[in-house]
Amino acid sequence: MRMYKPPHVGELITETLNELNLSIDILAEKLEMNVYETEQLVNGNLIITLPIAKRLSMTLGSSSSFWLNIQKNYYKRSSIKNEFF
Repeated sequence: MRMYKPPHVGELITETLNELNLSIDILAEKLEMNVYETEQLVNGNLIITLPIAKRLSMTLGSSSSFWLNIQKNYYKRSSIKNEFF
């Protein structure tokens, strides 16, 4: 039986940026983060905190819980072990 592999939050952010025709630079500005941090978020090297989840929610839609749960589910199902989950 094939196991479901949840998407990484960065994949969903990238997909949403493409749909909204937004760049990383614009996203960084809207998230009140620098471009490097935003790239780290999209690449999976930055953990989504509640403040980031709230800003993602306001900028890209969905609830802050949605963004936090996407991240949590990814880490729970992946081989990546994270002390936060």
